[in-house]
Amino acid sequence: MSKSVVILLFVLNTFSAFADVFELSIEDLLNVEVSVASKNETPLYLSPGNVTSFSKQEFNLYGINTITDAVNLTSGYSTFYGLGERTLITRGRKISGFDNNHHLLKIDGVPFNHVRAGRVFLEEEIPLYNFQSIEVLKGPASAIYGTGALSGVISLNSKINNNEDFEIQAGIGSQNSKRIGTNFQRRLTSGKLFFSSSFYTQEASNDLVGDRAQDWRNRDSKETLFINSYYTIDTGALKGFTPGLRVAKKTSGMGAGFFGSAAGESEINEINWSIVSPYIKYQNQIFSGVELNSYVVMNESVEHSVFGNRTEDSTSRYKIAYREYELYTDLNKKSEYGDFTLGFDFKNNYRRGSPNSYSYTGKLTTASENLLGDSDRLNVYSAFLEYAKKLDYFEGIYLTLGVREDHTKALDTSFEQLSPRASMVMDFGNHQLKFLYSKAMRAPNLKNLLINKDAIKERKDEGKSSSEIPTSIDAEKLENFEIAHSSKIGQFMCKEAIFINYLTDEITREKRNEKDVYLNKTGLSKAYGYEIEFLYTAEKFNFGFNYSYSLARYNTDSGTVDQDGVPNETVSFRTSVIPLERVKLSLTGLYINQFRTNTDNKRYAGGLVLNSKLIYEYGSNNNLALEVTNLFDKKIANPLNGVLADTNPGRRIEVLWSIGI
Repeated sequence: MSKSVVILLFVLNTFSAFADVFELSIEDLLNVEVSVASKNETPLYLSPGNVTSFSKQEFNLYGINTITDAVNLTSGYSTFYGLGERTLITRGRKISGFDNNHHLLKIDGVPFNHVRAGRVFLEEEIPLYNFQSIEVLKGPASAIYGTGALSGVISLNSKINNNEDFEIQAGIGSQNSKRIGTNFQRRLTSGKLFFSSSFYTQEASNDLVGDRAQDWRNRDSKETLFINSYYTIDTGALKGFTPGLRVAKKTSGMGAGFFGSAAGESEINEINWSIVSPYIKYQNQIFSGVELNSYVVMNESVEHSVFGNRTEDSTSRYKIAYREYELYTDLNKKSEYGDFTLGFDFKNNYRRGSPNSYSYTGKLTTASENLLGDSDRLNVYSAFLEYAKKLDYFEGIYLTLGVREDHTKALDTSFEQLSPRASMVMDFGNHQLKFLYSKAMRAPNLKNLLINKDAIKERKDEGKSSSEIPTSIDAEKLENFEIAHSSKIGQFMCKEAIFINYLTDEITREKRNEKDVYLNKTGLSKAYGYEIEFLYTAEKFNFGFNYSYSLARYNTDSGTVDQDGVPNETVSFRTSVIPLERVKLSLTGLYINQFRTNTDNKRYAGGLVLNSKLIYEYGSNNNLALEVTNLFDKKIANPLNGVLADTNPGRRIEVLWSIGI
């Protein structure tokens, strides 16, 4: 990427309230209502889970543009970049970016993961510009959300207010990037309409990947589209209904790390992801003290790729389309004896057949052999119960107990687990102490099961043995123990947490009998660590600091090995200051250290990436800003596919113009 390019990014934005961040006290920040850790909204400091939250004002001030930016400033979380995709690293664990399925993503309370493997979108395909807040829950949450929430939950909220607001965003950036976006809300006769959209495109940087003789380049081109729209009816017979539509699409190059042959560095390599998801949500009080929450959602997810070494005969193409239907409902009863929530959930998904799905290499000659048919269905049946009660000891003891039963059935296999959770939050006024326990399960998805089934068939068709390819896969199971403490003294806030968890039967992708298949790792994986968060707020200065240490190890028959390709330590910080009237300056940073790899039994040092933003406000809703990402163009070498490679994007400079209408 050219380091001399200066970018001009024009942004029109009605919510330009950067000053609001400086006006918030520690008390205000701790009393932000969050709902990601329970079925009820709770002040952040009393939440029955370890939660970090950022507001739209913080997005604007600190340059938090994507989910990746937010989680990189969250203790216990970081991200890994490879194959053009971001992967979440949570408390010492990660999984392939194409799968990235240990976390649940919710938008306005409705799930929005890619159906094929449960993948989470983390970059410009879901820009935070279109939302009012993000909540990040650390730790397993199967007792609340089911099998998709093994390691954590990310919740995005686009709450409507009573104003009629309109935002337009347009921009030009480095790597010939361009963007345009809108946020719009309006009061209509029977309710409120919300519509948001974003489009982003960039060319590949073509940076060299790592220190190697081959001319391997970063093919990180990207084009994304996002739409989030809904209409909430708040009067008449249909009061409480919210029909909505969400669309997210991304086309990108394979990015850094897709190497190992000439085919790996071909410019034709690209991967396409898309989700189209209409839904209807209903929320209303149906009896005295009883509230009904429910939704019906359809999710159409497509994964499409082209890759090869520039010749048609050896170029591979595939398109895999999945469809899922989900019906969810819960009843919440508030009483003097506590809050009770009883819920049910049903999911049904399948791979769609030709012409929606196909897979072939070279010229398509025999359609019957290369086009895929409809798959068997995967069904998930769930029921859960949650109880929350405040006890009158100290300033309050808040108990939350929950249990969920998930039953998954697909391809003549079934998986069951009872997932309990227990939380006790002791409030001492300026101090809170949390004790957390939970179990979680992630059952194999259809991608896991169908890839193994197809690999066995391919080996038999070739007249070769398929004995090492698993005919069945067990569900992953995670058990977590955690103690957390938070305190606030004047303008200071500090949070600490220690955790230990145990993972069995982790599902991983490996090569067996010359085929890529999914199988369970043998042995027990134990992860432990601690996290520290610190925040100071003042009239013209804010500072936040996070430190995380984690270590995940597998006990196998051949000995103990570390989780491959993740850092032991991460440090993130954010700071902002008002040096002059109408001028605001912010600096954020992420430091990662001690990447572990079992390929060569080494540990590699990471590095520090700094981002800055300078803002000048001229008028109540207008401002100019200079934003620099990866300020010193730091390259961090991460172990990837057995090779050390530079996998983080280089420096970007943007000039932003914001206007309120």
